[in-house]
Amino acid sequence: MVTLRQVSVPYSFLKYHQDGIFIAKLNILTNMEKKSKISVKTLKKELEYYKMILNSIPAVIFINELKQSGDISSFKNEWMNQRGYDFLECTHEEIELMGFDFFTEVVHPADLQRLSVGSKVLCTVTPESDTATILRIKSKIQGEYRWFFCSKAVMEIFDNGTMRKTLTVASEIKEIVDPDHQISLALKELLRRNNRLKELNITLREFEVLRLIGQGKTNDEIAKAFNISLHTAKKHRTHLIQKTSTKNSSGLAALAVESGEY
Repeated sequence: MVTLRQVSVPYSFLKYHQDGIFIAKLNILTNMEKKSKISVKTLKKELEYYKMILNSIPAVIFINELKQSGDISSFKNEWMNQRGYDFLECTHEEIELMGFDFFTEVVHPADLQRLSVGSKVLCTVTPESDTATILRIKSKIQGEYRWFFCSKAVMEIFDNGTMRKTLTVASEIKEIVDPDHQISLALKELLRRNNRLKELNITLREFEVLRLIGQGKTNDEIAKAFNISLHTAKKHRTHLIQKTSTKNSSGLAALAVESGEY
């Protein structure tokens, strides 16, 4: 039978052993704390660097959130870079307090009406939802509108598939430095064409019909595309001819192609 013999361990040895474990643990915690401090310091430095980049980009960058699905009037600004606040001459608190009324104050009425008319298209997420448009925007204090080229990307969507949060980059369109001003003149002509339809009080359905006319679709094809009667399709075409002051369907098709609505 094997018996275990109790071994006596000196107290000094146990004390030394325990102190060694404590010191080892203390060193580990100290190293972790140093690494943690370095990580936080590095993170703050990186955040400041990214913030500097966002504020240095020659564009207004902002994030809008739709509080109610499909309701463009419920748009609320969530964030904007400093260049945006400087241009609009206001603070985030002022924008947040005014809500959608702020957009009605700084966006040109014709462009705002076009956005409202096309709200169903704007709020619906499709493969083409990351789009671009041209808007006239002014500061809250100064009354002069400036042209901006706005690129939008969808960040979040509602459960029903409509957009919830968007990121927009708005670049001001200025005179382009060119000896002969050819690029600048071409850009101005493009803007004139693209915005010709925006001031004609054309409804969303008429925009959609015009797009199909630009593609060479017949009244019958248009009626089938929108599940409407042939009479209604013809009526839309007639209204478009009247509103655009074109002579016939060929003129409408040319206008659609010229304005990019096809």
